[in-house]
Amino acid sequence: MKPPSPSTISSTVTSVFKPRLEFPKYNVTKSNFLGHHRVALQRMRALSQDVDLLVEVRDARAPLSTRNGLFSRVFSQNTPRVVLYSKRDLSPLTQAQVDAWHPERNGVLVDCNSMGDVRKVLRVAKALANRMDPPPPLGAKILVAGMPNVGKSTFLNNLRTAGTSIKTKAAQTGGLAGVTRGISNEIRISSNPSIFIYDTPGVFVPYVSDEKAMVALAITGAMRTSIIDPIIQADYLLYRLNLQSPDGKFYSEYLSRPTNNVRELLNAVWIKKLKPKQKGGGFNEVGAAALWVDRWRQGYEGKVMLDNIDKYADGTRIQEALLDNFDMDFEEESKRWKKKDVFQ
Repeated sequence: MKPPSPSTISSTVTSVFKPRLEFPKYNVTKSNFLGHHRVALQRMRALSQDVDLLVEVRDARAPLSTRNGLFSRVFSQNTPRVVLYSKRDLSPLTQAQVDAWHPERNGVLVDCNSMGDVRKVLRVAKALANRMDPPPPLGAKILVAGMPNVGKSTFLNNLRTAGTSIKTKAAQTGGLAGVTRGISNEIRISSNPSIFIYDTPGVFVPYVSDEKAMVALAITGAMRTSIIDPIIQADYLLYRLNLQSPDGKFYSEYLSRPTNNVRELLNAVWIKKLKPKQKGGGFNEVGAAALWVDRWRQGYEGKVMLDNIDKYADGTRIQEALLDNFDMDFEEESKRWKKKDVFQ
């Protein structure tokens, strides 16, 4: 057999798909910090002295973008805390990676719909409550915090069921940001030992480090889907999927080969998912983008990592530097809230 000619080798090499290494700098907003987010922080601060355990929930698909350093500023560094990386069933993130970020072993990868995972957290809370000497007369208090739509209320409802066998929802849930708008009253999750929990609204960071983080948050549902153009969201999703697996397997249902061209992919999505149902009219690019992104958001398409977690430490430092410029006196602003008003 003769070896391939140089021209054949060149043709083969140039035909190898290469994913984009950089994402275009689209003009997108870098903040979605709303008035009720500030109020939620004020109320959390007013409650902070009563909180025995802080549980921060982050989305495992965007573990850096859904990190909110404001919670470390609202609560004392002496307040024990657990960081939950939710939606592990939708992310390739591993517990080993989480442990590397949390050498004190207080980071846990969970599926908030898994009662086994929820019971692990309940055991941590019970162990903490049992160590408190003397035991708090009104029970131990846990506060659950996080960015919008990371799964806080789902976690709380299942934690309550695990601890009390009560299956009715104590906290309203939904697939979009803003379902929870106020801090809940104390919700009992255990009688022996006595433990209560507070649910809180999702709180956005005041500033996002770059466009990619903002688009990642839009894809997870941390804000109204209309804030970021669905086509930009679809393009970022395609960019991340190609880096995760350059063979195009994550969208092989629509295309037989990998692509960097989001419009090519969206046309294929439209042909398969929307065209058969559409009465007249041509290619609906925005509709195809919204549909495809939502299928990933809801977990129908597979596991995705929306952040560059290789730069987790650098990203954390950038976030903290941005928060240094945030003008909010937590102590002073929280004084307007008497405890009886915090839950309104």
